[in-house]
Amino acid sequence: MMPAWFGFMKFFAVAAFVSLSTFLIISPLNNFRTIIFVLMMLLIGATINPINFGVDVIFKMPVGQKISEIVQTEVAAGEKKSLWIVENDGVWINDFPIMFGAPTINSVNVYPVLDRWKKIDPDRKNFVRYNRYANIIITLSSEPTEFIDMELLDHCKIKLNVGDLKKLEAGYILSHSGDLEKFSTAAVKIIKLYEDAGSYIYKVN
Repeated sequence: MMPAWFGFMKFFAVAAFVSLSTFLIISPLNNFRTIIFVLMMLLIGATINPINFGVDVIFKMPVGQKISEIVQTEVAAGEKKSLWIVENDGVWINDFPIMFGAPTINSVNVYPVLDRWKKIDPDRKNFVRYNRYANIIITLSSEPTEFIDMELLDHCKIKLNVGDLKKLEAGYILSHSGDLEKFSTAAVKIIKLYEDAGSYIYKVN
């Protein structure tokens, strides 16, 4: 699936690991097998990125700190936290805002919030698309809102009409696109608040 990343060395390492694991499973050498399995598990655990590198690389990102600042300002004022949308033609950053305390409409929907989706799908024509575990991809559009199936069964793409931002009660948008203000209408204003290294935060008014 990712040939540019999964090159020969990684393939060789995985093949060697699987071969050794298989040998150990069928090996009669119980004590030896236990010791090697423990060493293998320690090696695997120690090389997981959060353990190997820590999570500061995430929490020190300026865009993340800005999201946290917005959330903390709302909390300090006694306001309800605004809902966020990640506008992006993929799911790579959809869970990013929730790491900073920002409730995100299209973070991974382990359980669907049916009342929310009903607001933009009153006839429930797309019920089977969001009534499940789903990675929701949202892109803004001037056209009517459209739900689109994708090759990956746990993915659903929504081309969201800008007017439906209000129906979903979205207060902020995180995006890799720097020109979302063009979708502003008389009823919905999209205002760029912040930008850094290709990430943009917008306020929905």
